[in-house]
Amino acid sequence: MPKFLNNIDLNSNQLLSPVIHVSSQSTITNGPAGDATGTEGQIFYNSHANGKALFFRDDSGWRPIGDISGVTAGAGLSGGGTGGAVSLAIDISEFSDVTPANGDKLLTLDSDGSTEQLTTIASLATLFAGAGLTDSSSVMAVGQGNGITVNANDVAVTAAQTTITSVLNASLVIGRDADNDIDFGTDNNIIFRAGASDQIVLKDGALEPVTDDDVDLGSGSKQFKNGYFDGTLETDVLTINGTNVLSGGIVTTLGTISQDAVTFTSGTASKPLFTLQNTANDATGAILKFNKNRNADAQDSDVLGEIEFWGYDDGTPSVQQYGEIICKVADASDEAEGGRMDFSVAEHDGTLTRGLSIIDGNADGEIDITLGAGANSIVTATGDLIVTGDLTVSGDTTTVNTATLNVEDKNITLNYHASSDTSSSAGGAGITIQDAVNSSTDATILWDATNDEFDFSHAINVTGAITASGTITGNLTGNVTGNLIIGGHTVNDIDIGSEFNDTDDHLMSSGAIKEKIESYSYLTSVNNSNWSGTDLSVANGGTGASTLTDGGILLGSGTGAITAMAVLADGEMIVGDGTTDPVAESGATLRTSIGVGTGDTPKFTGLDLGNATDATITRAAAKHLQIEGATIATSKTFRLNDDEDSDNNVSSNNNGAASTVFTITHGMVESRNYRVEVMDVSDYSTVYADVTRPSNTTIVITFASNVALNAYDAMVTYCGEHGA
Repeated sequence: MPKFLNNIDLNSNQLLSPVIHVSSQSTITNGPAGDATGTEGQIFYNSHANGKALFFRDDSGWRPIGDISGVTAGAGLSGGGTGGAVSLAIDISEFSDVTPANGDKLLTLDSDGSTEQLTTIASLATLFAGAGLTDSSSVMAVGQGNGITVNANDVAVTAAQTTITSVLNASLVIGRDADNDIDFGTDNNIIFRAGASDQIVLKDGALEPVTDDDVDLGSGSKQFKNGYFDGTLETDVLTINGTNVLSGGIVTTLGTISQDAVTFTSGTASKPLFTLQNTANDATGAILKFNKNRNADAQDSDVLGEIEFWGYDDGTPSVQQYGEIICKVADASDEAEGGRMDFSVAEHDGTLTRGLSIIDGNADGEIDITLGAGANSIVTATGDLIVTGDLTVSGDTTTVNTATLNVEDKNITLNYHASSDTSSSAGGAGITIQDAVNSSTDATILWDATNDEFDFSHAINVTGAITASGTITGNLTGNVTGNLIIGGHTVNDIDIGSEFNDTDDHLMSSGAIKEKIESYSYLTSVNNSNWSGTDLSVANGGTGASTLTDGGILLGSGTGAITAMAVLADGEMIVGDGTTDPVAESGATLRTSIGVGTGDTPKFTGLDLGNATDATITRAAAKHLQIEGATIATSKTFRLNDDEDSDNNVSSNNNGAASTVFTITHGMVESRNYRVEVMDVSDYSTVYADVTRPSNTTIVITFASNVALNAYDAMVTYCGEHGA
């Protein structure tokens, strides 16, 4: 069984369903297992038939808990017993009836309850006799006054008493019984009591119920006629003539109005005026909130709020709606909620028509807007109109009335979607320029889709130079009256045939080029059969070598000829040093070059696993490795003995003798994250003691009492760092 070698602190937690140590001892002076000594404070249950009881050890020996042989009732008492729950009661039968006399005494306690004392009947009468009462021979009497008669059995007040002008009493109560009265006993308070409970209290400046929300002022059948208030009327619910006007306990605001319709009217110009004002010293403002609550899931097209604008036309007065603003649910799907705002006005026939719609799109970050209604609708922007996205015009005619048209794009597409038109009319896309003088002479630049060429309706007059920075593909016909510049050179003629001259500004024909090359005996092609030169140099794109090693790895040499390494032997690797040519290595030489170490077993100072961003297997400390930054758990076992004559790294608080405290200097990874288990070396069972970790290098094990040296082992295991 577990051995606890130190005190156990349950930290005020309950010890549920415990069983005290049970031992059968026929001798009452013996403790468990016949131990007559024990430890002071130790307890056990003696199950022997001679006397089953719970025993404890005090400074004098073992004795049963609750060691009382019996309780006997004395004079004036009854009850008692010898075990279990014992009770005593006053036995009234022991006393006789007697009439108290003036000199009789009563047993009392003083005011602080610390001292018993005897008091005479006369003293009590004097004590209780206050204003209006007198005592004589221990008898109290009430004095007579105006309108008051003292009788043998009562004190009477004369009917229709007029001589009593005031009653001043700190504890005056008026009523028919204790359930219904008026209490003047509290300073500056008059309490009205009914139905066995205090109802109303009148105090300085206030008439209020004793209990909050308990007393009604009037009732449904008994109402006050008029009410007059000079100040603020505070209420949770205000009902006027059966109609709930205000609710929610709101004083300065309306709160919730449960009405189908509320109308504000005024005959004053610019009135009624409905103002929402926020006076908070922050960046927020007033809010006009519309809330649609189905008490169920919302549906698409639910109307959330509506603002309507009505007036009269010039008819017999006839009410007319001139505009409205409506907000709807566009999409009620969870995680895809979208809204819609519609702005409508009356069109030319009085029909209410939507002219502006703002609606959610099909993706996050998209809001779609629709302007106008019908083909005759006109949208006018009196200022600048900036379109940051694409502009699509779907009408038949687009008119641009502007002095300057700037198009940033380098390309304009005409006849868009023509690829889907296979008719003969697919061609003919182009530009028409109206003649301001004669419309019959409008100029066109049209694309001939049949012949894949542009057609110009009028002559092209080039008054300046035509500069081609790229390639002109196709035929150039007609006369060039200006300069033709190609590649920065002005061309003024063409050399044909033998007219080739490399000093003029003429273009060369292919015949002229061929003739000139052949006249200088230039080669027109090179192949293995007609090449007779030396090895082509590296500077001219060659290798500079006639042959290369079959299977060899090529090595560059600046402008010198490319060389080839010998074919690698089995197990060889190419190793470079960053300055000279790489070499082939194997065996110990290779291991030395790549930092593996020597011998038959490879030794790595670090080993990368996985991607370059992954952690490595590293040496954290002597005999400890880390994988991906976490130290692999390491363990040591320490014999709890004195370190004076050993290298066990354990010291005690009592050199060379039994000790209670053992300090371990573990010599492992510096950390406090160590698991410690203490084991009895005699039977290899786990025992329990206090374990603390005062530093990253030491562990302290503390027992409640001295334990023998070399009796226990401490097994210490490193558990890694938090989050590693």
